[in-house]
Amino acid sequence: MLSDNKESIVVEPVKEKVTIYDNPTSVLTNNPTFDKQLFNLNNFHHLSPKVSDNKFSDALNLDIYSRGMGGLGLPGDLSSMSRFVKVAFTKLNAVADSSEASSVNQFFHILKSVEQQKGLCYVDESDGYEYTIYSSCMNADKEIYYYTTYK
Repeated sequence: MLSDNKESIVVEPVKEKVTIYDNPTSVLTNNPTFDKQLFNLNNFHHLSPKVSDNKFSDALNLDIYSRGMGGLGLPGDLSSMSRFVKVAFTKLNAVADSSEASSVNQFFHILKSVEQQKGLCYVDESDGYEYTIYSSCMNADKEIYYYTTYK
C-alpha cells in the first residue's frame, strides 16, 4: 500500500501478475486479495457510528438500550477479512483535529482496534503465536517516523 495525505493505492502481486487498485479505505490487511476485501464491505453497509431507527417492524417498540448499537455486527475476530472490515469502519469514522500530534495519536488508536495480542492466534509449535510486533507510520513531508512496539 502506498499513501499520501490524500490518496492511497494497493500494489498487489498475485501469482505472476501485479494489480494496482485505488484504495478508498486507505487500509490493508492480509489475504484474500484486495478486490475481495473491498467487495466484502458490501456485507456491512448497515454499520454506522449512529444508532439507527427501528426498521425491524412498526409493530414492535424496540428499545435502544446501549450506545454503540449502530456498530452491531462489526466483526471482532482475528481473521484478516474481519480485521479489514473493522479497521476500515474505524478509520473512516474516527475523528481527530488537524494537528499532527492528534492525527498520529488517532492513527495508533485505529491500529489498536485490530492489533493481535500474544496468545490469541496460535500458529504452531515452532512459531508459537502470531501477534502484532510493532505498528508504525511516517510523515514523509517532515521525514518523521513514529512507531510503537508490543513490549
